[in-house]
Parts: sequence; structure tokens; C-alpha cells
Amino acid sequence: DSTSPLPTVRQFWKMAAGLMPAAMRERWREIADLVFHDQVKWLVIMSICFFAFNRACAGFLHFLGFKEKRNRNYLGSCMVSVVHCSLVSFITYEELSSRDWSFYGTHGARFDLSAPNTPTGTACLLFCSAFMIADQLFMLIWCPEETLFLLHHVATLLYMGSCLYLQAGDLSVALCIFLGEITNPINNFYAITDCLNNEKVGKLLEGLHYIATWSLFLALSLVRLVYSPYAVCWVLFKAYMLEAQGSPIPLIFRMLWVSLPVAVVIASYLFVKGLLADIQSGKTTTFAKSKK
Repeated sequence: DSTSPLPTVRQFWKMAAGLMPAAMRERWREIADLVFHDQVKWLVIMSICFFAFNRACAGFLHFLGFKEKRNRNYLGSCMVSVVHCSLVSFITYEELSSRDWSFYGTHGARFDLSAPNTPTGTACLLFCSAFMIADQLFMLIWCPEETLFLLHHVATLLYMGSCLYLQAGDLSVALCIFLGEITNPINNFYAITDCLNNEKVGKLLEGLHYIATWSLFLALSLVRLVYSPYAVCWVLFKAYMLEAQGSPIPLIFRMLWVSLPVAVVIASYLFVKGLLADIQSGKTTTFAKSKK
């Protein structure tokens, strides 16, 4: 109904495009331009900051009286991840919106997945890469058993690193980052409630973790298993394989960029399958699973 005061879903996404106020957007472009001209230096600086933040959070939790070292490390990592996923989702959405990305897949003229990296796109990649490097180092030292996350970080860094090396393809990475990180607040809620339950078992925490498990199951199913195969895997395959005649990006890199999101979807399916098994068993927390 054209007279309805309520916007349609399509109108809502159009209104939401470019969430940054004008002054903030201008400041963000100035920062991105600074980072763009000295990429290695800022990647190292941000990686060190993320790792230091991780250790500071773990130390703060120790000061608060958390006894289990594993819980302190995981909770500290989650605290850093919440900051990262919130900021990187915001800036990648801004990048996608400014370059004619559409939620429905009917992208505008400026949506060119083979275009040279922009300063703001490069800043998004460097910010996310710095977090991944710091988190990878953290997990290798304190959580080496987290094989799935270690492999995820390797795949992500390989994708982002190749885009930074070629100085092209940042828009495809922004798309992957945005759709990958928007579910991370729920993933962190899932991990945090599990760690807190391990620290002090209680019915309230068990209930919260059960809710978090259901929420993560639904979010990953919708974003990773329903939407992403079309919005990411198909869009990238179409751009880099079916419509890639004369593309400046070498074939080996295009094949890599097409295959890695598919691998993430497969890994997400396995993870979601595990969540469903936990829900069906009624044992979602690490503590509950450890009981015979």
C-alpha cells in the first residue's frame, strides 16, 4: 500500500544504507587514507593492540577472581571479539552501502568485485586482519585445541592477505566479513555463557546458554546456510568465473576467492549440525557434556 506510513523491507534497507553521520564518515575517510598509505605499519600496530587488549582483559578477569585459567582466556578473547565484530560489521556495512551493495542481490553500477581497493576498503581489511592475527596467536598459545577456529582464521587471512597483495577485491572481502561478523555477537553470547557456567554452575546460566545455543543455531542457519550460498558464494562465482573476461585478477586468486567462502559454508553446516545435536540432547554447556 503506497499510502502506508510504514516502510517496506526494501525501503528500510535503502534508508539504512550508510549509517554513518556525515561528520563521522569524513573522519573515517581521513583515518582510512592515513592507514592506506602505510599499510604494513598500521597492520603491525593494530595487531599488537588487539593482542595487548586480549591479555589485559584476561588479567582483569583474574583480578575479579575468576579461578579457571581457561575461562579467563576464553572470556578475555570474547571481550575483544565483541569490540571487533561490532566495529567491523559497522564499517564493512558502510563500505558495502557506499559501493551500491543491495541486500536483495540487485547491486548497482559501483558494485565491482574486481575494482582496485579503496582506502576505506583497505582499512576494513587491515582492521579485521589485525584482529585475526592477534586472535590466531592467542589460540596457538592458549587454545591450540580449537582446530575449527584456527583453520577459519587461516582461510580468512589468506583471503584478506591476497586482496591486500593484489590491491584489488576489497569489496568481496567486505561482503564476507559483514555476513560473517553480524552473527558474532550471538556467538560470543554463546561462548560467554558457557564459560560463566563453567566458573559457577547454575540453573540461570544453563538456561541462558540454552537460549544462546538456539539463537546461534537460528542465526547461523539463516545467514550462513540460507542467505550466504546465494549472496556470497553465487555472487562471487558469477563475478570471478562467469563474468571475468578481461579481469585484472589472476585466475589462481579468483579460484581461491570463490572456494574459500564455500569451505566456510561447509564448516558452518558442520557447526550448526553440532548445535542441533546439543539442543536435541538437552546438554549444551561444556559442564553438562562432561557429566556421564
